[in-house]
Amino acid sequence: MNFFSVFLLAFFLCFGCAKPKPKTPPPSIQWTDLDEPPLYSDCPQEDALANWTCFTQVLQDKLTDKLVPMASSFPKGTDTLFFTLKVDTLGIVYVVGLQKESDTLLSALVLPEVSKTLASLPPLQPAVKTNLEIPVEVRWSLAVSVTK
Repeated sequence: MNFFSVFLLAFFLCFGCAKPKPKTPPPSIQWTDLDEPPLYSDCPQEDALANWTCFTQVLQDKLTDKLVPMASSFPKGTDTLFFTLKVDTLGIVYVVGLQKESDTLLSALVLPEVSKTLASLPPLQPAVKTNLEIPVEVRWSLAVSVTK
């Protein structure tokens, strides 16, 4: 019986204490130059930076056209508005907010118009995280001049 007890003890010591499997690091979710930004249908370019520049320029132009006629009702000294925007994984653009929104009247006046303008855009191709090959949500700030 003693031999059997020693055998069981040795067996459990050798095979019962398995080493934990090493954890694989999670994939990188930091934005890199290789990732593809959202793509507006009028901006098909090979270069990701050119796509991003074209995309933001189209948004700035459309928002400027909408906001310049309203500029007379903005507080004095307001020449540029900074919006936080988001493109979701389906390619829909949303306004998240107006930066430095100390003036709630300005926010109430501007945000609905900006939301309507963004909703009128055709769907975009969402940003793509290339190392994961999946569409991702992107948020950024966009400066819009309200003077011509």
